[in-house]
Amino acid sequence: MQMRSCAVWFCVSVFGVFALSGSAEAAPKKKQKAKTEEKAAEVEPEPVKDTGPKDVDELMDDSTKKKAKSKPEAAESEAKSEPEADVGEPDAWERPPAEAEKPKRRKVVERPEEKKGDGRNMNVGILAGYGFSLGSGFGTVNPYQLGGGIQGDYELENHMVIGVGGEFFYGGDNADARDINGARVAATTGQVPYARYILAHAQVGYNIWFGTNLILRPSIWVGVAIGLQQPAADGTGRNVWGLLLAPGLSLHYLLGDNGWYVGADVRFSIPMAEANSSRTGFPVMLTFGKRF
Repeated sequence: MQMRSCAVWFCVSVFGVFALSGSAEAAPKKKQKAKTEEKAAEVEPEPVKDTGPKDVDELMDDSTKKKAKSKPEAAESEAKSEPEADVGEPDAWERPPAEAEKPKRRKVVERPEEKKGDGRNMNVGILAGYGFSLGSGFGTVNPYQLGGGIQGDYELENHMVIGVGGEFFYGGDNADARDINGARVAATTGQVPYARYILAHAQVGYNIWFGTNLILRPSIWVGVAIGLQQPAADGTGRNVWGLLLAPGLSLHYLLGDNGWYVGADVRFSIPMAEANSSRTGFPVMLTFGKRF
């Protein structure tokens, strides 16, 4: 009896073990089958409805959509295919490049500009001298001889000079036109008893300074020449007017810082009037004046 009951319980226990192991194996299989069915349901595309043949516009739209979709995919594939560039790690410390040695600046020594002039502009002076006669006007009489004059000028910043002046030359007379008493009379030979010159002119020149004391001035004088003479015909005097042209050269030496100076003036005096009533001269004058 006991042996029979033990055999029954043994059979029951073996059957239970087999049943449990079979159910345990069947459960995951059922779950896996359910999952595969769900995925198949999701992936399975819906049936395409046949809408008939497409026209040209729809075909072009489809092609453009396909190209637009393909562009980002191609860009993504190119980005994945490009290997990343290896970036080297910077060294812990790098010495900065050595600076090029700067050239030394040369000291420019400015030479003091040579001073020219005395800082004054106005010039007033007097002249006295003798005029040599050149030519044949007025017969044998020299209308220059002893003379004197005055001049004034102004020096511009560029050392150009403008001015005015005038001279009077006493002239000479003809000894053959006198009687024994020394009175001037009309000579029967037609000679002029006497002749004199008055010169009035404007000046344009240029001051060439040698330091601060010496001035050399080339210039030209333009004005009028008045010849005073006593003709032999009626014994009365008359004046002969003519244009004056006189190129010349002046030299002035300053005596100190007070502006006084001495010098000399030479020029060719060329009156342009009647042939027998004008004569070229060469006055040589000494000058004395002051600069302001």
